Amino acid sequence: MTYNPQSKSFRLSLADLERAADCLKAAIIKIRVMGGLPLAGYKHDGRLETAHHAEIEVLAAARCLGIDFGFADPERLNHGQLDLSDD
Repeated sequence: MTYNPQSKSFRLSLADLERAADCLKAAIIKIRVMGGLPLAGYKHDGRLETAHHAEIEVLAAARCLGIDFGFADPERLNHGQLDLSDD
């Protein structure tokens, strides 16, 4: 990624975005493992623990970068929905 101060714009390559997506997925995997949560997609009802909140923030960062992880409606993507069991 490069930043142009004259135009106040960032320039991202496809490789930059792919690497960012990989890093964000790796972060979610680590969050789930540390939180004792399954890597496969799951539905969670009840109180949100620290790991849930951390995953929500990582997903929000992905949305800000335009990374939808293949979901048709990334705005509806919630914690636990992303299946990471094969990653």
